[in-house]
Amino acid sequence: MKILIAPCIIYPKESPAYTLTRNLTELFAAAGDTIAISADKANSFKHSSLYPYVPLKAPRFNFHADNRSYEEYLYSLGASSRKYLQEDTSLLIEAIEHFKPDWILSIDRTAALIAARATKTRCAVFINSAMYRNSYFPAKCLRAVNEVLSDMQFEQVFDLKSLLDRCDLRLLFSPESIQPFLYTTASFRFKAMSCEPSRSRLQPHISVSLHRLNESPGSIYRLLNEAFKGAPYQVYAGFHNAHLLTEENMHYIDMSRKDMVNDAMAVIHDGNEYLFHECIARGIPQLIIASHEYPRLFFAQTVRRNGIGDYIFEEDLDVSALYEGFRKITDDTVVRRCTALQKDAERLPDLHMIRYILETR
Repeated sequence: MKILIAPCIIYPKESPAYTLTRNLTELFAAAGDTIAISADKANSFKHSSLYPYVPLKAPRFNFHADNRSYEEYLYSLGASSRKYLQEDTSLLIEAIEHFKPDWILSIDRTAALIAARATKTRCAVFINSAMYRNSYFPAKCLRAVNEVLSDMQFEQVFDLKSLLDRCDLRLLFSPESIQPFLYTTASFRFKAMSCEPSRSRLQPHISVSLHRLNESPGSIYRLLNEAFKGAPYQVYAGFHNAHLLTEENMHYIDMSRKDMVNDAMAVIHDGNEYLFHECIARGIPQLIIASHEYPRLFFAQTVRRNGIGDYIFEEDLDVSALYEGFRKITDDTVVRRCTALQKDAERLPDLHMIRYILETR
């Protein structure tokens, strides 16, 4: 097969879309497929051809946006401006016409959905339940989308769910209790974003990933050191612009490491979708440092509702709240619930099944 992957990667080598794309690339390459990716070359993807992409540029004067909906979240990233969508759609159409893929895999790339339809190319889109929540968003968030659709002589939409539902396949992760989804046709559910999450034997170390925190690197260093430095377990932490170093039991590491959560007794993260699903598949309690925005709040509420961890709002985060949150999620009751949910996840296929699904459609 020939696969064109179109991810929206906010931070090179750090975003969930990057990790999922890397896993897919390795999976398809091992099977002898031909892969192309539309992304920044800073991501350094292997086994694939690279096609141009349009860099994101956040809109000016977009202060105090709620970003509770998928539509407003993309708008605030700059992924829903007319100029961006026109250029991105044009570049993706050129890539499709040159590469001639059998499938396009879209990860938060609205332009990929439009380009696939314009070129009559089969398209699979990765989704989560938060995209389908009925959340308010300002009309401006879809204005440019509808202008580009009109330019292509496609019908207008009232939300992005309408575009997602036009795709040939919708792909999502984790058991139904974690991600409720009403559709049963043209949708497939996988265990996690990694290919084969192993069964974890929880070890006395924790992993921390905080790349979306609105704090300076120095503030995050101080917070983690005050909370965990000198503790009788190892701490592996990564965040945006972190310096790689080790101090006693504190290890500041490269966040793109695939083994970051392996066998941890707990994971603290900022609503990272990859880590969210990985913890569920491995039976690891998680503490989410949440905002009130998509998708971080949805994942945080899901963790608490299912008893597999807890969350702290970013504005309430301090040393005592962080340590108390960690203490709560390592309680035996939470660990048992994580183990039970892991068994539900084990019944789902791993990501390798995506090749069979694409080949047989």
